[in-house]
Order: sequence, then C-alpha cells, then structure tokens
Amino acid sequence: MTLGMDHVIVVIKGDITDKKLLKKLRVDAIVNAANPTLMGSDQGVDGAIHAKLPKLKKRICKELGTDRLANRQRCGRGKAVTTSDGEKGKKLCRYIIHTVGSKYDGSGEICSSSRIQTLENCYHSVIDEVKKHPDIRNVAVPVIGAGDYGFPFKLAMEIAVCSINNAILEWRQKDSELFEKAKLERVYIFIFHPSKAKTDEKFQTANWVMQKYHQLLMSNRKITYLTSWQAHLSYWKEIRMYDRERGYFSIARTVWEILMLIRMLFLPVMFLKDLFGGRDWEKRRSFVEWLVACKIALPFVSLLFLNRITAKWLLVGLSALIVYSLADTLTYLLILMMMSDIQRPSANLIRTWLMLFMNYMEAALDLSVLYGCCERWFSWGHGGLISIRAAGKCGLLGFQNIPEHVSWAETLPWMSDVFLYADSAIKFFFFSLVLVYLASHMKQKEFLS
Repeated sequence: MTLGMDHVIVVIKGDITDKKLLKKLRVDAIVNAANPTLMGSDQGVDGAIHAKLPKLKKRICKELGTDRLANRQRCGRGKAVTTSDGEKGKKLCRYIIHTVGSKYDGSGEICSSSRIQTLENCYHSVIDEVKKHPDIRNVAVPVIGAGDYGFPFKLAMEIAVCSINNAILEWRQKDSELFEKAKLERVYIFIFHPSKAKTDEKFQTANWVMQKYHQLLMSNRKITYLTSWQAHLSYWKEIRMYDRERGYFSIARTVWEILMLIRMLFLPVMFLKDLFGGRDWEKRRSFVEWLVACKIALPFVSLLFLNRITAKWLLVGLSALIVYSLADTLTYLLILMMMSDIQRPSANLIRTWLMLFMNYMEAALDLSVLYGCCERWFSWGHGGLISIRAAGKCGLLGFQNIPEHVSWAETLPWMSDVFLYADSAIKFFFFSLVLVYLASHMKQKEFLS
C-alpha cells in the first residue's frame, strides 16, 4: 500500500450498524466499543451492535471459549479480541473486533496519562487484530470513548486519527513485507448520534481534526496530538489521582508533585519543542536531540570565552543560564524515570544510550562552567583569569581535582565541598538511570546443555 494515510483513514457520517452503508463501503470488520464482559449494553455502539445481532453473546462465548456468566472479563482495557458475525440473514460483516476503552477522568481536554494511553492502546490492538486476519480490507471504527465513557469528542477524535495512523505506520516499519501483502485498504471512522444536529456538529469537528493533521497524514508521518504542556498536565493528573492506589504515599508522592511543579519553570523549553517539532513525532524527537547538542555546546563555548567576560553581571547571567539548563535536564530525566518512560524508550536502544551519555556530558560541562564562574568572581580583583584546563578537568574527571589554593579558599572554604557533593550526586543520578534502564532490558540468557 503506497497511498498516503489521508486516503486510508476516512471519516464517514452514518450508523456503524447500517447494513446497506457497510455493504456499499465493502466493510469486512466492525470495531465494537465494548465493556470488559463483551456481553453488550443498552447504549452506544455496543448496544446498537448487540441489538442488530441478538445471538452475538452466544457466539462470543463459543469462540472465546468462555461461559455466559455476565460478569466475566473477556477483554482487558486497551486490548481487543475478534469474533465472527455469523448470523444468517442479519449478518453485518465478516468480523467484529471488540475493544474496551477507559472512562474519562479529567476536566476540559486534560485527563490522566493512563486513560489516554489505554485509549491509544485500543486502536493499536485493533490494528493488531487486523494483522491476524489478512482477508480484512476495510474496517469500520467508532470514535471510542466519546460515548458512555465520557471523553470529549474532539479529544477522542484526535486520539483516534493519530493512533490509527501511528499503528499502521509502525506495522509497515516493523514488517514491511507482511504489510505490503496485507489487503487493508480503508479504515472508516464512523460519526453518528441519534440527533441529526449533533451528528452534523460532530462530523464537522471530525473533518476539522482530519484537516488539522492532513499534511502529516498525506506524508505518512507519525503524529503526536498532545502538546508538551498538555502531556505534562496529564502526567501530573496521573500522579495526583492514582499514586495513592499504587502504594505511593507521603514523601514519595510529595516529592513527585514538587517535581511536577518545578517542571512548570521550564515552559519556555516546552514551547520551543512544540514550536520547532510541531505535531510531527519524528521532528519532535529530532528537536530534542538537537536541543541536547546545543546544551552541550553552551557550556563548552562558555568555558572558552569565560576569561573574556568583562562584567560581573555577565557572570551572574551565565551562571543562571547554566543552572537553568542543568535543572531542566535533570528534572526531565527524573520525570522519564518516574513515569517509566526511560524503560520504554521512544526510539531505540542506541538512541537512548547516546542521549544518556550526552546528558551526562552536558551536566559535567555545566559544573565546569559554574566552577569557572565562581573562580572568576572571587578572583576578580586579583587578575580575574582562570585556568580553563583546570575547570574542564574538574567537571569531567571529578571535583576531587580542585586546586588547593582556589580564590574562595579563605572566604568560603565550604564551596569546594559543594562542588564535590554536587558532582557525586550527578554521577550517582546517572548511574541509577543506567541501572534502571539495564534492569528493564535484561533478557535471561539461554545456555546450551
């Protein structure tokens, strides 16, 4: 399939259980936004499908090998299972793919990150089911979560479009041969409401979403729909709402909330990420890499020109900028570790290792510049020049290499200890990150007997 994703993902105004419309579109599989029991409900897409197919419950139990106990869980949230339609005379299509979303727990368009992740997983699981059935050409999908589960329609629609797009593109990237042999042609997103006025309103919103991402869909680019600020707020909501249930109390929960508050100081960095990366998944990650490179270049260049600074306020400004950059890096990595993102890297193993190494080099050079700024400040009236080699050596090799006769030795003798402890803390921090990453990627070795 060489078509752009703007031709693959198509918005349709109509009832997903309209047999004539499904036949016209040659739909092979309907996605049912079900509940975990898969035993139907009285409302929404789930209710409509079960109303059209009275024997569907029996078929689900038979094909999934379960009894008809009403409260038995047959599909986890974010997962999907496939059954046949199979009712003679009432058949809607060949397959029904059942998936279970999550209830909205937010206000406005911000909810917890786990609820968004679950909704994304629904679409990825649906595409995984399509992979297993190569005879599926066209799929009819509702806007999952926008009904009884309470997601705002616009947000649910954005998640639907971006997740379907990303899932199909990941399939093509991971197994291009199988993807090329697949018969998948269209994924139809059905928009329907019992009220015609509501249907028209939602259809207009859906088309607006499609237009918003049209360029990226046409170019077959992976999409991210949340801004950096929205993602930050969703993580914060996740912590506030569910950490207590996960066993994080008192100190741990307080530390995490303080960390999220501190991250709000770095809104300018988030803004730059959105400005230059936009909604393009790849561009965002490329910008992050270039940002890290720039944050390494900043202290390196600062060291070279440190002796040319002619005003104390420039030293103060440079020190503040370095501290801001260092704090941004360390708190960002803490957030990744805290939310377990470091354990499921966004790109690949080599990229993650490289980024961690670059982050460490940045932190080491930042400490070198701070050391150099302090040395220049306290020696201002006595020549004011520092050894760039000594500053770099301290940052890269450790602050046990601080010369004995530094400029602050008499006035602030504890300053050397501050640098020594800060250096040790940063080394311990990065060592812990590497251990966490290694532990999450270890595989048990198999030995030949």
